[in-house]
Amino acid sequence: MHRTRHSHFVPQAYFRRWAGRDLKLWCYRLLVSHDAVPDWKKHSARGLAYQEHLYTSLVGTEETDEFERWIEAEFETPGQEAIEKATNDRRLTPQDWHAIVRYAAAQDVRTPARYYENVKRWNEQLPQMIESVLKESVQKWEAADQDEREALLASRDPEAAAMGWPFRITITPTPSEGGGLITAETVPGRQMWLASMRLLLSRTIQLLQSHSWSLILAPDAVSWLTSDDPVIRLNYKSASEYDFGGGWGSAGSDIIFPLSPTHVLFTQIGRRHPDRVSPNTELAEKLQRVIAEHAHRWIYSELPQEPRRARTIDRARFVEEAQARARWHISQTAAHLNLQQSQPRGPSSDDGA
Repeated sequence: MHRTRHSHFVPQAYFRRWAGRDLKLWCYRLLVSHDAVPDWKKHSARGLAYQEHLYTSLVGTEETDEFERWIEAEFETPGQEAIEKATNDRRLTPQDWHAIVRYAAAQDVRTPARYYENVKRWNEQLPQMIESVLKESVQKWEAADQDEREALLASRDPEAAAMGWPFRITITPTPSEGGGLITAETVPGRQMWLASMRLLLSRTIQLLQSHSWSLILAPDAVSWLTSDDPVIRLNYKSASEYDFGGGWGSAGSDIIFPLSPTHVLFTQIGRRHPDRVSPNTELAEKLQRVIAEHAHRWIYSELPQEPRRARTIDRARFVEEAQARARWHISQTAAHLNLQQSQPRGPSSDDGA
């Protein structure tokens, strides 16, 4: 069975709305190896915003691209059809809005930039989370009789397993002492990211469906930019005070997603606004700057224009990031397999994820 190797974290069909007749669009790279690299350069949509095995997961020791196929079937395909209607100013049904919002949700969670954001948060929060899980497990074990302890040894969380959470809770009984050793292990990497995306796109996504959504239309002579991290969750107080830490259900946060050079999907959580908004040139310029500032490593445009963000020239960092991408699949696979490896423990203990 053919498996996807090149994982496009921004779909090719999305970029084609910025492409010309040659199916290429203008690209501005934010991290370059030397100053001779041109500011703007044309690239084919096919060669943009992908990483090898970004979403490849493991079932046992077998690789699968099931997650990427799920994203395409459930979010990309229906979303693209509805976005085509939106960007051609055709009437949108409630089902169309639903599909566009689902597409935006999937695009928000699936980029490398979002992965790095998650890993930073997990590294800060996981020790406390694991400690909480261990305390709960110890309390259950201490309160259980022999039959209940046998059940605990044989149990696993089917929902966590279905989501693919890479956790392992190990209970090693010590009959001579009447107790046991409980340990918890996890890996804050690709497998955890895939599981968290499944959770967000299966449950938390309902938050987005309750908001009032609009299309922001580009003024004359304005062509919306986009990027390799195109969904923006903005907390905005003033032109000098804002951040990109908004949430799907955070009152006052703006969610901004360019759909084409002429249309941007928008909501401000907790407020209602018209289906279509026509901003003045000053507001459009502020929006362009926000789009550019939120980009991870690339800004894209229909035509070369002011990128609104200086690039970084750093050969060592450029090479380091390229090498990290090359090692991604091997290192992520090894970490997950290591978590699954059997270790000496009680006869009925469980591997967890």
